[in-house]
Amino acid sequence: MHAPADHAFDQRGTPQQNSQPVNECAGIGKRNYSRQVCGYCRFSVADVLMLSGILGTVLVICSFAAAGLYISTLTAQPTVAAVGTFGLLLLLWIVDIAGNTGNENNVLAYLSMLNHNQALLRGIFSSADVIYYLLFIITFMVLSIRRLDAERLQH
Repeated sequence: MHAPADHAFDQRGTPQQNSQPVNECAGIGKRNYSRQVCGYCRFSVADVLMLSGILGTVLVICSFAAAGLYISTLTAQPTVAAVGTFGLLLLLWIVDIAGNTGNENNVLAYLSMLNHNQALLRGIFSSADVIYYLLFIITFMVLSIRRLDAERLQH
C-alpha cells in the first residue's frame, strides 16, 4: 500500500500523518527570491519583482490621472468631470474585458491598460508596456494643454 507522495516517511517507510509534506521539507515548490539578479548588482529577485510591480502601479495611476485631467478640461463643472472620468475609465475596463477573449492577435487586448499592467505586476519588465503607458500619459497631457491654451486664447 502506497501513501501519497506529499507525506514524509519514517525509517521503516510508513507515512507520518502529523508531519509537513516532503515538498515543503525539501524546499521543492517554494520560490527562493533571495538570490541576486546578477553578480554586479545588489538587487535580489524579490526586489526586482517589487520594483516592477510598483512601477506598473505608478504608471496606471498616472495614466488614470492624465485621462481625468483631460476630461476635466472639457467642462467647467467638477461633478461632470468626475462622472466623465468615471465613464472613460469604465470604457477602458470594458475594453480590457473584451480583449480577454483568448485571441492573442486581438487589437482590444493590446489597447487594454490592465493587460500591460499584469506583465509588470508579475515582474516581467517590458519596455513596450512602459512606452505604452508613457504614450498614453503624454497624449492626454498634450491634449489637456492644447485645450487649456485654446480656451485661454479665446478669452
